[in-house]
Amino acid sequence: MKRLNWLVAIVLLWGCASVLKVHDVPEVRLDQAAFFPTIEAHTDAPILAGNHIDVLLNGDETFPVMLREIKHARSTITMAQYLYEDGGVAHEFAEAFADRCRAGVSVNILLDHQGSQKVPSEIISSMKDAGCHVEYFRRVKVEGIIFPWRLLRYNYRSHRRILVIDGRVGFTGGYGISDAWTGNGRTPKHWRDT
Repeated sequence: MKRLNWLVAIVLLWGCASVLKVHDVPEVRLDQAAFFPTIEAHTDAPILAGNHIDVLLNGDETFPVMLREIKHARSTITMAQYLYEDGGVAHEFAEAFADRCRAGVSVNILLDHQGSQKVPSEIISSMKDAGCHVEYFRRVKVEGIIFPWRLLRYNYRSHRRILVIDGRVGFTGGYGISDAWTGNGRTPKHWRDT
């Protein structure tokens, strides 16, 4: 047994001693010709000209613009959201998604099971009944209860907060679909977000 312990210790120490060295990454500034090709190479996506960004502060600015874009969607709406909670905002979004589905727009929604477990089943049903495709990320399954070590994977959450309309308008940030993000972010009851 002692020999096995020594062998394990030697293997672990050898593994730690052979960690690859991190080399200095050269700085590439925005004004250098290599900047855009470097970004494209790292993201495996082309940089397209003609885009613009609007910075939206807090729910008072963000939610009305998101809802306006949802209501004008023509072909697709895709949302990945960590937090979706019961309340006025949740109902407004569900109604907007359902309306667009009834108009023939493809709506795909991925909710994190942990972060969105407080959303009432009526909200999910209203969207599904209208034709929205709603799924949960990492829902707890019976096998996780039978094999408890599988529950460790349950904590690998999707904290994404992304909304893409027709592949041309996108929203991201730290917001959740919740009344907590309404307001201007200046009171303890309202979250601050950009």
